[in-house]
Amino acid sequence: MLVLDDVWDGRAIEPLLRATGSLPRLLTTRNRAMLEAWDMAWVPVGELEPDEAVQLMSVRLHRPAPTRCWRGPLPAWGAGRC
Repeated sequence: MLVLDDVWDGRAIEPLLRATGSLPRLLTTRNRAMLEAWDMAWVPVGELEPDEAVQLMSVRLHRPAPTRCWRGPLPAWGAGRC
């Protein structure tokens, strides 16, 4: 799964989208037009609490959610243990 957070410019991510082919993607953005240009679904969500975000990612990655997690800047999911 490719996760890109706070994407604003589709030109900046174009090489990643092309290189990852059919890999599942999750992008966060406030720029709806950028998603429409790439024919991606717009799914409006509210802001998640940290525990909700960890639970969501664990379900999508088929991994149990950690019981404790670092609250500072997070490494890439799977790069370390929460």
